[in-house]
This record gives sequence, C-alpha cells and structure tokens, in this order.
Amino acid sequence: MCIYLREYARNTACVNPLLTEVGPLQLLRDVIILLLIITNDMYMKTMTCSQLGGPCEEKISGNTADELMMNGMTHLEAAHPQMAADVKAAPEDSPMMVEWSKKFKEDWANTPEDK
Repeated sequence: MCIYLREYARNTACVNPLLTEVGPLQLLRDVIILLLIITNDMYMKTMTCSQLGGPCEEKISGNTADELMMNGMTHLEAAHPQMAADVKAAPEDSPMMVEWSKKFKEDWANTPEDK
C-alpha cells in the first residue's frame, strides 16, 4: 500500500521533491493521502441532475468525472427511467452525446471541490 501511495504522491501536481525520499515525512504524507482516500473526501465534486442534462435538482457527487457520470446514470435510471433508456440508446458519437460530453468536461473543470 505504501508503494502505491508513494507513486500516487509523486504523480500529483503539488509534490515537493524533498518529500519523495522514504522517511518520516514520506510516511506522514502516505498516511494523510490514505486517510483522504478512506474518508472519500479527496477531490469530491457535486453537480445537480439538471447540470448533467436531467430534469431535476437532485445533487450528485463523485471523486472523479467518471464516478460522477456513473452516479448520475444511477440516479437517472432510478428517477428518470425513460431518459436513461434514451441516453443508453444514443450512440457515443452522436452529435447529442458529443456535445453533452464536451459540456460535461467543461462543467466538471469549472465545478469547485466540495468543502
């Protein structure tokens, strides 16, 4: 686990080169990253169903854009089954889906992280 966490920390944008060596500071950083992962607070973002193109204001959260999309589809299937069926039937390269994907990526980038 520590090896994975060290690799994760090295790949983040805020890595301090002095902390990449194994030692007490590295261990402390590994523990902090592990706690963030366990508590699921790392990079959490929330959007509404309507921001995702749906008809309601239900809040949907995810740690990554892919997770938020999956959670959005889960909500769509439960709350708006006909719309979910329409989305699943649309080819990924259809103009509607291409435009949705482009807008979603922009909205994800502009959505602040939850506090």
